Order: sequence, then C-alpha cells, then structure tokens
Amino acid sequence: MRNEIQSNLDALKRGGNVLLPCGDYPLDTSIMVDGPCMRLSGEAWAYNADPNGVFEAKGGAKLKMTKQGYPAILAAERMVSEGMVIERLGVQGALDGMDTRNLFHPDDPKANAGLCFSGKRIDQGEFAKLSFCGLGSGICACGESELDACTFERLNTDGCCVGVYFAPRASYYTKLRGCVVADTPWYGVWVRGNGSMHNLMISDMTLVRNCGAPSGDGPAAAVYFENVNHSAFVRNLIDNPGTFWYYPPDATRNDQRQPQHREAVALYVTGNSNRICDNTILNAKTAMVIRGNGNVIMNNIISGDVIIEGQGNVIVNPVFTNPEARLIIRNAADTQLQGVQPERIVEGG
Repeated sequence: MRNEIQSNLDALKRGGNVLLPCGDYPLDTSIMVDGPCMRLSGEAWAYNADPNGVFEAKGGAKLKMTKQGYPAILAAERMVSEGMVIERLGVQGALDGMDTRNLFHPDDPKANAGLCFSGKRIDQGEFAKLSFCGLGSGICACGESELDACTFERLNTDGCCVGVYFAPRASYYTKLRGCVVADTPWYGVWVRGNGSMHNLMISDMTLVRNCGAPSGDGPAAAVYFENVNHSAFVRNLIDNPGTFWYYPPDATRNDQRQPQHREAVALYVTGNSNRICDNTILNAKTAMVIRGNGNVIMNNIISGDVIIEGQGNVIVNPVFTNPEARLIIRNAADTQLQGVQPERIVEGG
C-alpha cells in the first residue's frame, strides 16, 4: 500500500491529487509528499472513535503504522515545496492500548510523529481535517524545516503524547487554528522559538486534559511557549490542565478510564512581545505564567493565578472567575495595568 501511494505522489511532476478511498493503508516507513502543488487527500476523514476520540477510527481513509520509530508523513523533506495540501486523513500509531507517554523524545521528535516537517521550505501549505491517535506527536516541525504562511486547521490530536511540537528552523506567519487537542499526557502545544519565528498565530483551539503525565523535563503546562517572540495566542479554551485519563491496554470503552491529576499551568510563556488575548482558562489553579518583556495580556477569562515577570508588560481587563485568584507581579515595576481590581494584585509574591 505504501509503495503504491509513494509511486503515485512521485509521478506528479507538476502537481496534482492523490486520492485515498476509505480503508486502512499500512505503513512500514514514511510517505514523502514533496514538490509544488501536491495534494494528498482521503475520501473521508478517519476520525477516531468514542466521545474523546482516543480509540482507533473504524471508518474513513486511515494510514496505519505497522511499527514505531518513524513519522507517518514527511512533508517537503527532499525539495522546496509550495501550495501543498494534505487533508481528510487519519493516522494511527503502532501501539497496544492508549499509553503514549514513551513515544515522544525531544532528542528525536520525528519518531512516531503523524505529520512531520524537518527538511526543506514549504510556502502556503494547507493541512486540514486530519486526525492523529496513538502517536508521539500529531504535528511535528523540527530540524531544518521552514514554514512560510502555512495553515493548520480543524485537526484532532487526541491521545498523542504531545499534540503539536513546533520547533522549525524558521517560521513566518504560520497559523494553527480551530483544532482539538485533548488527552495528551505531555504538552498539548509545545512551541520552541530558538530558530527564526515571526508572527505565529494560535487561535480558536480547544485544549482539554493536557500535561497530566509528562514524560520529560520542563514546566508542567498544557501550552508551553519556550523562548517565543512576536507571536499570538488568542481566543483559545484551556480546560482541566494536569488531568490524565489512563486507559488499560485492553480498554475498549470511554468509561474504563482511570483518572489522575497533578498541578499544571494552563499557559506557560517565556519570550517577548507576544499577544495573549481573549482566552478562556478553566479549572486551573495557576492559569498563566508569563516571563518576558513587552507582552500584552488582554481580555482573558481565567480561573487561577496569573504570574507576570519582566519589563514593559501590559495587563488589560482580566476576568477572574475564582475569588481566590491573584495577579502576581514579580520584578516588574513598570507593568501597565488597566481594568485590574487592586485587591487582586500581589507585588513580588
């Protein structure tokens, strides 16, 4: 199956569409989608089963990995690509049960990824209606990859160890929007800005039960912006960070979950000049930790403490839904406050 898909893709000299009818497509190595104006489409989205989407899909067009250690799809790996579209597919990892905690490793993020970018530049790619289950990460951008004006939308990464791992060499105006990222033992979204990153926009996301059983170092958080500058996190919902629903390997039903909980921050940001606006954070003791300069935190509905460190940050109209929640300001005498109740503020706490 994989060889036939790859042959059909490689035959698209000037672009075109490879359509996969509904069914299972076993993969023993990665599919490579390379070149301008290529489209890889499924006949129908293989959406994973049960209310949480954490059990393997029974319908649609599904890429089914037969072993671990490689990404299912490598995009723009061998050549610069533009106008690429990948849509309406599911990817199922090679895993007994649903415990993905050991499938993601920062030293080798490509392993066990659903859709991976690690090689060349891709311009104005579109990736939509994709579901990922039983994987180390749903989306992985790493290595020498460069993304320019690419859009990721209406994705589902339920049950992956990390929903989205975004650490390309360069990114410009990338958009991640309208996705569901639930039941990830480690980060729902992990953005690492050590390369050149400008105006990443993450919006209209639903993030539920993330980072309840992290598999590595780093702060426990549903969303982690690590050294990220000049980017935006807007209109997102984060609920129940730190909750992990473990399923035994033989589980077949949603009600067989075994819940556990640890304290986790909803949103943890290190970086400068970011926009964090119009988000809703529920059931989090610590809603936000923001460390950096010139960040704008505006019109957020938050259930827990907000911790701000750095110079020139602006906090506008926070709505605290918990009477015990506080705005804690550390080493930031020039923080601008608008619409903040004085009794909420703790200096240097």
